[in-house]
Amino acid sequence: MATGHEPTYLQTLKEGVEYLREYIRQRSTERDFALVARNRAAELMRRAVISAVDNLYGASVETNTDLGLRSEATITLDWLLPIEFADVTIDGIAPDEGSFELDIYDFDTNDETYLAHASINVELELDGFVHKADYSEQLGMMMFDPDWNDHYMNIGLTESVRLTWYVTVVRNSVEDISFDAAEPIATGNDNDHAGTSG
Repeated sequence: MATGHEPTYLQTLKEGVEYLREYIRQRSTERDFALVARNRAAELMRRAVISAVDNLYGASVETNTDLGLRSEATITLDWLLPIEFADVTIDGIAPDEGSFELDIYDFDTNDETYLAHASINVELELDGFVHKADYSEQLGMMMFDPDWNDHYMNIGLTESVRLTWYVTVVRNSVEDISFDAAEPIATGNDNDHAGTSG
């Protein structure tokens, strides 16, 4: 049978046993190095995602689905927010590190390049405004300032979402981390917001 490898000729059974021992030792060492490198890359990715979550504090939230309008620190939640909610920013963000998941979908052990899709659950505290004529307690909003100006109230919402990123690690550094998407998390007691889009 052709295996693509040059045959190894051994004179005695003892030589055969020693050869197999050395072959297994080398393969085990290679696997150990690969596992260590993969674990190191995974930890770098985890830290990068937590840092990316923290960096969302104060970011604006897009309320449309035009991906071309996103900035690096902006997420789109138009499917989640009441259509009356405007000028929304992230006023607080708490990641659930225990919910972090990582899918390393491609890697090259030669140059230690790892590509992954990462996700984590976060609780977002959102700050924004709603026109006084559009306000309703059914929207489930927290009232911060009912008379922010003649026309608008300053209100807030707390939402649980799952955020995802694409992450690239080359050797010992994160080369790229790009925001992918935000999805709602069903908590079992959430009611649909009145007037939500989508």
